[in-house]
Amino acid sequence: MVKKFFIIAAILAIAAQAFSATQHWTGAGGDDNFFNPLNWSTNAVPGMVTNNDTVRIGDSTAYSPDFWPVYNGTMIYPTTGQIRIGYVKDASFTMAGGTYIHNSWVSMGRDGTGVATWYHNGGTFFAENRQFTVGSSNALGSTLYMKDGLLHVGDYRMAAGATELGYTIVNGGEIRANQMQLGMLGVGNLQMYGGSMNTLYAINIGSANTTGSTYANIYGGVFKAGTLELYRGSMQIFGGDVYGLDALAPMNLRSQATVNIAGGTLWLNGDQRANVADWISNMRLFTSIPGYAIIAEYDTGENYTKIYAGVIPEPSGIFALAAGITGVCGALLRRRK
Repeated sequence: MVKKFFIIAAILAIAAQAFSATQHWTGAGGDDNFFNPLNWSTNAVPGMVTNNDTVRIGDSTAYSPDFWPVYNGTMIYPTTGQIRIGYVKDASFTMAGGTYIHNSWVSMGRDGTGVATWYHNGGTFFAENRQFTVGSSNALGSTLYMKDGLLHVGDYRMAAGATELGYTIVNGGEIRANQMQLGMLGVGNLQMYGGSMNTLYAINIGSANTTGSTYANIYGGVFKAGTLELYRGSMQIFGGDVYGLDALAPMNLRSQATVNIAGGTLWLNGDQRANVADWISNMRLFTSIPGYAIIAEYDTGENYTKIYAGVIPEPSGIFALAAGITGVCGALLRRRK
């Protein structure tokens, strides 16, 4: 009996793979329900019949839907073909609830003339160790709005094309990745008001490529990485908490990048007071708040450096004082036991 069960299961698995298909969103079902089979070109919902479906949303001139898909449920099989959104026309996808497991890349706005938009309002989209690209190679720009839930991917990318604009707007929820590359070849724009962005390894602000840059404005929430790798562009910390946790290199602030701390807090692993002094002297780290200075406090017990903007107190207890940008800020570097 057990042997028969496994044979039947194997046959079903093979059949599922054999009948896998490319599923185009048509909207012919008259609503925005992802799980309505009439909304798909083969009249079958991706991930519900086979385990090797490819999802296409707004990548064919053959379909002009009045509705774009809203996902709120749980599919049976992971989709394994690349998800493409907004390849040839404006298109959107909304994650509203439930769980979506995907075993391939996600590309938004690639090789076409459309604008792709991802609304993440709830639920979990899980594509561990896979690329998720907001703005692949067209010049019109694509956007991810993160409001609630979890987006868990391997490599989160913005503006992967040299002429691309990629936007990420975070109000809540969590974007989690092994690494993030914000502004790879084009221009990335991050606006963060709440929620969290977490990486195991590095978050790249801009890139080593001469065309890649990023403008990141942090107003709230938690922005956390192993290494904060700033190549080109700027990070402005108006609120919230930004972390660099790597023991050897929690933050690299290169010559074509700047950090403005004007309300939030930057937390770096280890004693970073010497680096703070160097960044300020090279006009890479500053505060835009009039009358304030950059204050770097090293906690010897916890082994971290807290960096924020504040009023420099009386000289008592000062470990070192370094010059800052003339007329903009000074720096107070001190040790806490």
